[in-house]
Amino acid sequence: MKQAEDLFTMDMYPQPLTEHLVPTPNKTYYRFYVKAHDGLTTEWCGLTRKQARDMYAYTSAHQPSNVIAFGWEEQS
Repeated sequence: MKQAEDLFTMDMYPQPLTEHLVPTPNKTYYRFYVKAHDGLTTEWCGLTRKQARDMYAYTSAHQPSNVIAFGWEEQS
């Protein structure tokens, strides 16, 4: 069975449609890294700013003995 042709749907949208589209801003992601004495670097990518800062604060307060450096930065 053939469906009836829709003649009214396009009338619901303003013309031209592209004038009403607003681009979404790019999200900024951060990276947290930990460097150990043996040269091993562990990193977590795709974090929010709060997650990266929380990881930094926790590592600063409870720093393991084998960690020589740690920090967070914005991903490019």
